[in-house]
Amino acid sequence: METRKKLDVKEDLVTLTSSYLQEAKNAKANRMRLNRTNYDCYHLRQDWSHKRKGQSREFLAKQPMAVEQISTFIQQGLVDSGDWFGVQKAPGVEDAVFTESEVREIMKWAFEKCEFLTYVGDSVKDCLLQSLAITKNYGCYKPKAYFYTQTKEKGGKFVDVLKRETRDYWCPKLELLRAEDYYPDPSGKGLYVIHETYLDISELYAMSEGPYAVYDKAKVELLHGTLMEADMQAAKKSRETGQNTSINNYRKKVKIHECWGTILDPATGQVRKKDVVWTVADDRIVIQEPTDYPFWHNMPPLVQAAFIRVPRSVWHKALMDAPTQTNIALNELYNLMVDAGMNDAHGIKQIRADWLEDESQVSNGIYPGITLKVNSQCPPGARVLERVDTSSMSSEALNVFNAMSAEFSASALTNDLRMGVLPNRAVKATEVVEASQSITSVFTGISKVLEQTHIEPNMNMMFANILQHFSEIDPADMKSILGEERYFQISAMGKEALFARAFDGFKFRVFGISKVLAKQKDFRKFTALLQTIASSDLLVEEFIKQFSMGKFLGKIIKSLDINEDEIAVGEEEKIMAMMGQQAQAMGGTQGPNMQSQIPQMAAQQSMDTVESMIPRADMGGLQGKAEGGMK
Repeated sequence: METRKKLDVKEDLVTLTSSYLQEAKNAKANRMRLNRTNYDCYHLRQDWSHKRKGQSREFLAKQPMAVEQISTFIQQGLVDSGDWFGVQKAPGVEDAVFTESEVREIMKWAFEKCEFLTYVGDSVKDCLLQSLAITKNYGCYKPKAYFYTQTKEKGGKFVDVLKRETRDYWCPKLELLRAEDYYPDPSGKGLYVIHETYLDISELYAMSEGPYAVYDKAKVELLHGTLMEADMQAAKKSRETGQNTSINNYRKKVKIHECWGTILDPATGQVRKKDVVWTVADDRIVIQEPTDYPFWHNMPPLVQAAFIRVPRSVWHKALMDAPTQTNIALNELYNLMVDAGMNDAHGIKQIRADWLEDESQVSNGIYPGITLKVNSQCPPGARVLERVDTSSMSSEALNVFNAMSAEFSASALTNDLRMGVLPNRAVKATEVVEASQSITSVFTGISKVLEQTHIEPNMNMMFANILQHFSEIDPADMKSILGEERYFQISAMGKEALFARAFDGFKFRVFGISKVLAKQKDFRKFTALLQTIASSDLLVEEFIKQFSMGKFLGKIIKSLDINEDEIAVGEEEKIMAMMGQQAQAMGGTQGPNMQSQIPQMAAQQSMDTVESMIPRADMGGLQGKAEGGMK
């Protein structure tokens, strides 16, 4: 029996990478076609090749506006609602080096470096249009400039000369990847994940030199860069960005496949190496040999999240798949209506060219107000030009258009009011509230999924990267967060010991949308309680006896997300109130005293405010009972 020879990993690596790529590419082919259509619609592009000259080519921006409305709503709910995330010590962890407040401030610093608010909005748009938000969570070294002066002698005088020095410091980075450049294992088992990109030759040389070299310089020198395939890739990218493609002969591009995962033996299918990263350039040269994951958390830096999940799927669904198709149909129907309106205004005309004295006067068309000069062949009273209409727009076309617009709103989880458009029919307030609550509840559920599958994993990975590179972060930034003494105390541990003690010490919990939803629920509970109290005089009396109306008012204010500091009593008002109370205690009632009148007025106004909070059916009767109860 013939035995197969086990080839060396280096010889098989290019073939194995190509096999991985082909498998992942075949699995995502249909998804890529839908993505291209979605992005075309988002950038107001459509195939008008079937249109003739003179026919309208208008584009309705329903899908782009729905994308903006949804992404803004979720962005505000996720990270734009005050305290949108929490930090908790993991169970059983006693000494985690940092305190919870310190970790919170460190993460806020990282979010500022990554422009996190913009990142979240863009990632939601990716979920809406390409089904996945794909994040590469890593870090990079950025130069920071320092300036100082140096005294030098110049022309017999001593002058200060400005000097500039740069130092490289590590910063966290979140990079959103295109679905076209992402090749995951389609089986869902995570055997591999590949990131395809195109880099300039200059970038490759920079990444193969210096203390942070990643690639083999000898292998990089074998590359010369290409233009044709890079230009094709730029054309695909322009479909998503909306930018025009441009060609620069000086910028030589190299196709890079960065692979993370497991290397299999092509003969036996057994695992040769696991949890390694390797890089292939131009589908032929391995510029980075298989090495262990450079991240101490031992995970690939690629994190994906879906807006609408499909069980057992890797690519899931994009919310805009169905609305895009409806938007295209609406464009066609709207253009037909516009053409019908234009034809109704201008009409279709026929002309007897042989009756014209000069046929050239209509060679460029017949514009309004034109005077046509006829010859002697034209019979008296005859028309050289007359209108012949064969069709006109019917009301059925408008009805179909309105029905399709309603279908678009339903598939895009929006409505006319949320899009800033008045509805075509009279709508009751209860219908508007019910529709808005239904849509909001769906988005709330989706946002919770994003919180758990997108934001929290990226925060955990980012914190692990910060711990790994703590000693390479700008000391000035960390000192401003921790204080100088705490910074030197933590730095003295060494980054290895710091990572070991702090990596599993904290858990992040994102609750932006959940917090907003909880506040809304609290407000509804408070108003329901007030209505219940107002239904009975006895309940009003007991409530005032047992509970603090001031604390209850504070709960309502918090549920409405109102800043208490802006409406709190000032120091001067407190002093005047205390003086008024002292005057009343001493029995000072002689003559008109403004200081004693002010607290009395404030107390009466406060009582009126408390009473007005309870929606009474019979204000007179309940007020008497309340006053009796207070006495």
